[in-house]
Amino acid sequence: MDSELLEKQYKREDIISRMPDDVLSHIISRLEAKDAVKTCVLSTRWKNVWTLSYNFFFNLATDGNERNRRTLFVNFVKLVLRRSRSKSIQKFHLKTHYHFQESDAAVS
Repeated sequence: MDSELLEKQYKREDIISRMPDDVLSHIISRLEAKDAVKTCVLSTRWKNVWTLSYNFFFNLATDGNERNRRTLFVNFVKLVLRRSRSKSIQKFHLKTHYHFQESDAAVS
């Protein structure tokens, strides 16, 4: 494959990025929240696509009593919910092995 043809292929926008926001939100809503947020680095088109998700799947897997990690997780959940542009939440799934206290979820 010559370099000119290869360069043309890389300059074209991919098919998924050309899809309407409704379709992208459907795709993003199938991902775990941390993976959905990671899509923001793909391109400028994807910078805020993760905020269109209407399903929220959060999973905190830990191997011990790490208070700092728990705080980071709670802050991440708050950030995702604050930045969400979805008109309604269809699914919310929170999986953790921690025993949260009411003060952990206090809105700041």
